[in-house]
Amino acid sequence: MLVLIICGPLSGYCEGEAAKPLSDDTNTTEDAGNGAGGEIAPLVCSTLEKNGSVKSLSAAELKDYVRQVQQQYSSTKFLTAEFSQLSYLRSLDLSEASSGSVWFHNPGQLRWEYSLPEKQVFLVRDQEFELYQPIENQVIQQNLEEYFSSDIPVAFLLGLGELEESFIPESGCITSSEIVLVLRPRTEANDPRKVKELRMSVGAQSKFPTTVQVIDREENVTQIEFKSPDRTTPIQKDIFVLALPAGVDRQDLRKLH
Repeated sequence: MLVLIICGPLSGYCEGEAAKPLSDDTNTTEDAGNGAGGEIAPLVCSTLEKNGSVKSLSAAELKDYVRQVQQQYSSTKFLTAEFSQLSYLRSLDLSEASSGSVWFHNPGQLRWEYSLPEKQVFLVRDQEFELYQPIENQVIQQNLEEYFSSDIPVAFLLGLGELEESFIPESGCITSSEIVLVLRPRTEANDPRKVKELRMSVGAQSKFPTTVQVIDREENVTQIEFKSPDRTTPIQKDIFVLALPAGVDRQDLRKLH
């Protein structure tokens, strides 16, 4: 889900040429003004104490809130938002900040556009995926199921998956303004890039996600915070079409499968 899109400069959740290591001149969180590099603080109930009294959720309450979050997301036809993302790569003890905008038309259409540290556009529609990298002057086309190695959060984000079917609620808590939910996948996987844990903070009233953390089996973390979400304004169709300059290098990997 908000998991959100878990392709990013550091996350390594995507297969193919898009999942590149950082270059020497890539900004870390320290360079980007977000503090020293290193691990991302987990979304846990103790972080909510500043917002007032914290109440732990029972198993029944957990299931009910997960169901409400799913219902809110499933009923969202349009979503436009700004996002900020933190990615942590444990093997290198390196973190990076990035940001951009997201447009979602339920079901199955998504534009995830990074503006910092460099422009990249991820576009999903008709079960196909495109990645446009202006700095490389290239666009990569791929079948969606072939490209994403971590399909559960992506399926949820695209309105094609169900939280209750894919995740087991493990713990959670609530304040007057915020709910934290911790979920684990129902099926185990040997692939270290697969999701180990999904944590999300949702509005206590809206039941809509505001911050999401995805932790994989190598303890890499991707955190995405949504800002100023608009769930009412229709999105123009051309948002989900890439406008490419003449001479761009096209790599069509669909024909290989």
